[in-house]
Amino acid sequence: MKRRYAVAALTGVLAVTSAASANWFTNFCKNVHRDYRRNNCWPEPFVYDDREAVKAPFGVMVAKGWRSQNTLMDHHFSLENGELNDAGRQKVRSILLNTPPAHRAVYVLRGANADATAARVDAVQEVVVAMSPQGDLPPVLEVDTGPHGWPADYIDTMLRAIVGIEIEVTSLVGKWKVSQNRSVADRTGVAAGLATRAGDAQAQAMAAEVRARS
Repeated sequence: MKRRYAVAALTGVLAVTSAASANWFTNFCKNVHRDYRRNNCWPEPFVYDDREAVKAPFGVMVAKGWRSQNTLMDHHFSLENGELNDAGRQKVRSILLNTPPAHRAVYVLRGANADATAARVDAVQEVVVAMSPQGDLPPVLEVDTGPHGWPADYIDTMLRAIVGIEIEVTSLVGKWKVSQNRSVADRTGVAAGLATRAGDAQAQAMAAEVRARS
């Protein structure tokens, strides 16, 4: 009986060892095949994360650029009641018509206090609803900062202050620059080089000038 148990145990150990050896060899072959494929398509399997890491900051900059573009500032609202003025309504219309759907949101610069901010947001939402009778409405969001610029009335005032003048030109004074400061050999070489351009009328004329003023 003891011999039978010993033979059975030895057979089991050999079976487990054979299975483990076969499994190791299979894994080894798979690893070799995988590494071979990786090496032959280098660097494709390894560059995607790096590409996304490089592109991520640009996505943030694009989003912030659209936020700056779509922000309503103080000069878009009435100082008395926080309603949108004509410039503000035109700004909202431009946002709704020209902004890509992925960035179509209206940002409102916060007012001096919570009531002023709420009045601005309500006014913008009313205009957005009136201008967008169908489809999903873009969100109206509050922001603390906006683009740097000047109100439209200030720009109009500055443009009116620009004065144009007209000057009559009666004569022109200039100096020919055709290698006069170079040696005779250099000037001769320049003229000869220009003269080789048979189909270039300007080159031929310049060659004649260089010879005439040498």
